[in-house]
Amino acid sequence: MTTLLLLACLSMALPYTVCGEPVNPFNLLKDRVDCVEKQLGKIVTPEEDFSATNAKLKLQVARVDTLRQENEALEQQQLDGQRVLVARLNATKTELEAEVQELKRDNRVNVALKGVAAQSSLYGIGVASNAIDGTREPEYNKQSCSHTQDDTNPWWRVDLLGVYRVKAINISTMHCCAERLNGAEIHIGNSLENNGINNPRCDVISQIPTGETHTFQCNEMKGRYVVVVIPGRKEYLHLCEVEVHADGLSGLEAKLNSLEHQQLDGQRVWGARLDDTYPNTSLPSTPPSITPPSCKHFKFIHCQMIKRNVALKGVATQSSLYGDGQANNVIDGNRESNYHKISCTHTEQETNPWWRVDRSSRSRVTAVTFTNRGDVVPERLDGAEICIGNSLENTGINNLRCVVIHHIPAGETYTFQCNEMEGQYVVVVIPGQNKILTLCEVEVYGLPAGNHL
Repeated sequence: MTTLLLLACLSMALPYTVCGEPVNPFNLLKDRVDCVEKQLGKIVTPEEDFSATNAKLKLQVARVDTLRQENEALEQQQLDGQRVLVARLNATKTELEAEVQELKRDNRVNVALKGVAAQSSLYGIGVASNAIDGTREPEYNKQSCSHTQDDTNPWWRVDLLGVYRVKAINISTMHCCAERLNGAEIHIGNSLENNGINNPRCDVISQIPTGETHTFQCNEMKGRYVVVVIPGRKEYLHLCEVEVHADGLSGLEAKLNSLEHQQLDGQRVWGARLDDTYPNTSLPSTPPSITPPSCKHFKFIHCQMIKRNVALKGVATQSSLYGDGQANNVIDGNRESNYHKISCTHTEQETNPWWRVDRSSRSRVTAVTFTNRGDVVPERLDGAEICIGNSLENTGINNLRCVVIHHIPAGETYTFQCNEMEGQYVVVVIPGQNKILTLCEVEVYGLPAGNHL
């Protein structure tokens, strides 16, 4: 017991520290608690110590809100601007489309203005170019009208200097003698054979009153030359303005038309030599030395198809038979023009005599070549019509007409452009009573339907 008391006294005498400070032993527990609170206070900052940070955060939040509002306002402005821009663009587009449609309706694009005009003869001051000077002045004395002599089959022609799809043609007459133009024909195509008159016909001018302008629809006929001719009589031809409203062809179409034009100029030699060289065999895989220069820009197979006379393998028939004039005589590859050598057809004298070749399949006919009788009566063929199509209604005469044959001199061969008219049948008919149809060769040049370069 004495020992325990002694130890207690000694422990009370020893110094105690809490948090580095001396403490009363009897307050030891309380001081330790106070020490721990002080230590925690150094770690956990009181709320007032966050005030500066909170103020900075609030300022940043306010700035973010301001930026967000400004961005939203900017986006709204952009949207408003886009709506205005789109509206303006749409309005401009609508105006342009309306203008284009108006141009199309009014046919204001006159490609004849940059063309080169010619005519069969000249009377006084009526030069051919007067009719493409851009003015419809009907007074001849004001030098705004063309005028020919009193010619047989007088003609006027404009070279458009390029191949176009001709939509419509406007023709203006003089203040005098407008009836002279009655019966004139408008032809369009790429050939200058017979001064361009052998090209397909767009329309016939029945009558245009004195000093007026009439429009003739040509349904996008393709061609470089527009010809006005008064067929079958001796007459003066005068025009005060000819306007040609057209669209230019694409480069490939124009090149193809130019190709056909060049090829058709030499097709008689080329086609005949091919047929003589390869009468019963397939064409060679490489072009022979007689390949025309125009073929060098295209594949040979297309030149073959354009130059090949597809009538040679056709089946011919006609309205009646006289003597030895069988229908198939004119698709024998021989242009002999003497009827008595049994190389020509001949019908009886009848109403609307006709001849037809069935090529067994549809094709796009580029041109048809005719050889007229050479020994006698070549005028019998005058006025014959060439019709092409797929129908046999009215023996095929109701098909579309390519062209009218005004005249082919005795024994000569003329080519008529048909601008890729599609059809299986080619029909020749002479309309009228007491007619005789005689042909000495018919050659049909074309491409298979649906075949394009």
